Amino acid sequence: MRMAAVESEYPKNQWIRVLDPGAGNGILSFAVIDKLLRSGYKRLDITLIETDTEILPVLEYTITKIRQICESYHAECTIHYIDQNFVLWESSCLYDIVICNPPYMKVRKDSIEATAMKAYVYGQPNLYGLFMAKAVELLRDNGQYVLLLPVRGLLENILRKYGASYKKN
Repeated sequence: MRMAAVESEYPKNQWIRVLDPGAGNGILSFAVIDKLLRSGYKRLDITLIETDTEILPVLEYTITKIRQICESYHAECTIHYIDQNFVLWESSCLYDIVICNPPYMKVRKDSIEATAMKAYVYGQPNLYGLFMAKAVELLRDNGQYVLLLPVRGLLENILRKYGASYKKN
């Protein structure tokens, strides 16, 4: 996996904080860490947040691989695994890089997530929108945000708004 979107613009001796909410199997974190290590960074602090217990064994394997690649580059690496609802999670720090593949599902307006993020709720709330808003809140000034979104769904909405036809495959 190539992570071209992550630019290497930080001082090489500074701790780089990476946040991956909704980490899933951890492959996005692995790709970002690999790019940072290849770019000469040696001090990485990684926070992975995931609540899906079914994917946890794969995420644990990926965390092991992240530790191994950090060791191979003689890099200091701290990894935090958090089993909490990201939207409700309270962080004591800001992050240099946030990578996010948020869950794509609607939530009720009275859900705990929508209530916690009520400043961002307009109409029918979507969990991915709440993830995006929370992630931006945790991004330091001039930080980098890598976000995966369902292009097809976004494209359909844009084309629908402008009256263009969109043929589904």
